[in-house]
Amino acid sequence: MFELIIQKAKQSNYDFRKGANPSDPLAHLFDDWVDYYKLKWAIANVLKPTSILEIGVRFGYSAQAFLYGNPDARYVGIDLDTNSYGGVKGAINWAKETTQSFDADFIIADTQTLEYLPGNIYDLVHVDGQQDGDGSFHDLELALKQGRYVLVDGYFWTRQNYVAVSDFLFRYANLLDFYGVIPGYAGELLIKTSPSCLEQLSHGQSYKSNSSLAIRQAYTADYYTKDCGGFDTYRRNKGKRLEDPRLQAIATISSLKTKGYVLDIGCGRGELTYYFARQGFKTTAIDYSADAIQLAVKCFDESKNLLTNVSFFVMMLALFRYKLNMI
Repeated sequence: MFELIIQKAKQSNYDFRKGANPSDPLAHLFDDWVDYYKLKWAIANVLKPTSILEIGVRFGYSAQAFLYGNPDARYVGIDLDTNSYGGVKGAINWAKETTQSFDADFIIADTQTLEYLPGNIYDLVHVDGQQDGDGSFHDLELALKQGRYVLVDGYFWTRQNYVAVSDFLFRYANLLDFYGVIPGYAGELLIKTSPSCLEQLSHGQSYKSNSSLAIRQAYTADYYTKDCGGFDTYRRNKGKRLEDPRLQAIATISSLKTKGYVLDIGCGRGELTYYFARQGFKTTAIDYSADAIQLAVKCFDESKNLLTNVSFFVMMLALFRYKLNMI
């Protein structure tokens, strides 16, 4: 597929300059961008996405490339309409004007404040790479939940952004079918998400109520023991000692109470669950990751007598709230 995209781009006669804004502050770079937008045209032409969502529209040059590459696509563009992160305030109006002949809608919004993207599943989600590292990571988490393919614009724009996007690939590797970088202006990263990552929407359910479920598979035993904060100390003492500063702080605050009940929501590997049980508290540990609960139970391998005061549950917090309301 990657070879076909590159071949199509080389053969394409598409020239974004025909729909470019002559008042664009970056107009002096237009000649350098011709092949760049041919590549976006080719991606749409090969993937044939019926629905496209773009984060970061600017003057709509990518929108035009996608829609000319696949004119039957439905397009939604989200832009903050600001001068920050390479944007130009008011540029979205040019994008609206130049895509009038297509099925295109535009939304002015800050994706950094969103928990989910508008609509449901998209065949292609295009993420603007001219973000700071944290912003790009957040937008990619949104895209992962709702995009069959995710295209990251400018993978090599800055080192900060490259590191953030690469961290995303590492963190969610088991939710991706494949990914690859296509040569071009600052690099185009194309990601194919796993169909199982999107299955929560397959029955027409509201994405808002299921957003956490879509990434639950990322919280595996490997994540907890090789990447999640404090994993190195956990591997040294198998969860029997609190050496992570965050966990130590929680334990210090909890020392105000010497007995009673503890509800450990999002127990993870179970270090705090073990700590509270050892202090004599009757403890309930909850996590929506089955792997997390298995690791938490293993903390008690050498102290099984403590398990009489501990209950473990694999469930969503929303479900737990529902059960509490039923009591």
